[in-house]
Amino acid sequence: MTDQINNQPGKARGHSKALMITTSFYGLLYLLFIIFEAGTPVSLKAVFVPSDLEELVIKLLFLLFVAGYIAVWKNEGIGGAIFILWYVGMWVLGLLIAVQDRGTSIVLGFPLFVLSILFVVRWYKKRSAEGDEAPHCQ
Repeated sequence: MTDQINNQPGKARGHSKALMITTSFYGLLYLLFIIFEAGTPVSLKAVFVPSDLEELVIKLLFLLFVAGYIAVWKNEGIGGAIFILWYVGMWVLGLLIAVQDRGTSIVLGFPLFVLSILFVVRWYKKRSAEGDEAPHCQ
């Protein structure tokens, strides 16, 4: 039955179109933020400036987001777990690293955290359904 559903056009790999479109929209907004608001590239000065660490962490978290976005197309559970890890990084950024706007990253990351939980729940339900369809040996 699962093979019949997955072989139908428009049902590739059984992804939720709504989740994927919402995540893609979030990713586009995140990319625009990185381009326009994150500032200049991290400087390589000999003197350490705390804002350099903040910019570096912002860019590293964006790379983690991209990795999660790619992973979610292949496996919703792994992608969702990467997005949860990304949200933990946003908390660290907001509470421990950020110089200004300390809670902004936490608030702006919350929608993706909700999406990541939905990805993990969807993956778990799909995995459970596949386990129920498998023949049981006794």
